[in-house]
Amino acid sequence: MKTSTYQASRLRRRQFRHFGNVIINGPVDIAHHLIVAGDLTIHGDLEAHGVFCFGSIRVGGNLKAGLVVAVGGITVEGNASAITMDSGAELAYTASVAELPEEACIDPEMYFARWRGDAFADELNELRQSGFAEVTIGGHLDLCTCDIAYGLRVKDWLDIDTGFIGGPTAARHLHIEEDLRVNGSLSVAGSIEGGELSVCDLDVGGNVDLAGLSSELDVEIRGHLRVGDLDVHGALSVGTYLSAYGNVVVGELLSAGEAIVTKKQIQVGADYGILCGLRVPRSEWPKRGWIACPKPPEHLYMGVYRKLKGFEAMSELLMSQETGQDV
Repeated sequence: MKTSTYQASRLRRRQFRHFGNVIINGPVDIAHHLIVAGDLTIHGDLEAHGVFCFGSIRVGGNLKAGLVVAVGGITVEGNASAITMDSGAELAYTASVAELPEEACIDPEMYFARWRGDAFADELNELRQSGFAEVTIGGHLDLCTCDIAYGLRVKDWLDIDTGFIGGPTAARHLHIEEDLRVNGSLSVAGSIEGGELSVCDLDVGGNVDLAGLSSELDVEIRGHLRVGDLDVHGALSVGTYLSAYGNVVVGELLSAGEAIVTKKQIQVGADYGILCGLRVPRSEWPKRGWIACPKPPEHLYMGVYRKLKGFEAMSELLMSQETGQDV
């Protein structure tokens, strides 16, 4: 089997496997599996049922696949969509899902060394030392599931059903169908909506509408926050209003530019407090700078308390004030 770099102007096969680096200067269309024991570079679009790379993947166009697994990082200059995307994957796992022989799954380094000699071990050591297994997408990214060992950068929107990201993550917009865990900071320029989100810290330029939100550190949202359960160990800052129908726990300061309404009682850190109506003149606090919850909260240092008279109705009031509609 050849172990040198494979190069071609385009590639269209039912299945393709190469034990070495692969460079394609045009489009790639693989009906079944594309397996590369090295780095994969494509100067065009990539479409395949499964892509399994024991190095890093770089696609100059769009990527469309069922399963994408890379030991290294993944870079797509265009849009990307996949049922599953894994980066920073273990060698044995990658060999298993690529349906390589059993010996490759048991001792993949020895298996590939037979074909590539010291070159594969050298490339693998360099990859491990750099720790570079980030995923970078130049357009939008549409995934059912993901397990990304390090960070994720998406220039446009990120749409995901469920997944894990092990490092800093950024996108223009984010939609979560079920749940997403980010073991690092998450920065979204626009809006976030959908299911459950767990992060280390969060910075959002627009609105957030989620079934649940938890954060180990601070959360800053420049628009509104509509949420079910809310658990923030650090400080929470909301640009406009906060509406929460589940448990609300904030470890440090809770502040909102306008009003706050919660179906359950708010808990904040003992040495901190609650500020609402930060962006509202004091004379307007009774209209737009209030807080409504089952009973007057402790440590309310700014804004006025209003008795909770129907969570849904008061939440709709905040929505109508945001859009300028009559109640």
